[in-house]
Amino acid sequence: MKKSFLPGALLAAALLATGAAAATPDTPITADTASTVRPVPVQVVAPTGLPSRFKDATVKLTFIIDAAGNVHDVAPVGFMPEDLKQKLLPVIAQWKFQPMLENGRAVPVRAIFPLTLGAES
Repeated sequence: MKKSFLPGALLAAALLATGAAAATPDTPITADTASTVRPVPVQVVAPTGLPSRFKDATVKLTFIIDAAGNVHDVAPVGFMPEDLKQKLLPVIAQWKFQPMLENGRAVPVRAIFPLTLGAES
C-alpha cells in the first residue's frame, strides 16, 4: 500500500518557516544572519500503518537536530493520541539532516514544525 506523506520539500519549508533556533538546544537564538545555514533533510522516513482517522491530520512536533545531523528528543507539541505517538515518533527519530551551520560550524538546533500526515490507501 502506498503512503500519502509530505516529506522532503515540505519539511524543509516547515523548518524555514518556523525559525529553527541554534546555540544550545535549550537556548535559542535567531538564525537570520548571512553566516547561518539552516538544517536540510537528507533522509526522511515515512511512517507506515497510521490509523485512517489521522488522514490529513496536521501535528506539531519538536526535536533536536544534533551537530552530526541526527534527530533526538522527538516530542509532540501539545496533545497527541498515544497510538499515534507510538507509530510516529520512532520514525521521525530515524530522519537525518545536513546540520545547521553557524559561522561555518555545525551546531545543534531545536526544530518545531507542523507535519501533515496521510493514511494508508
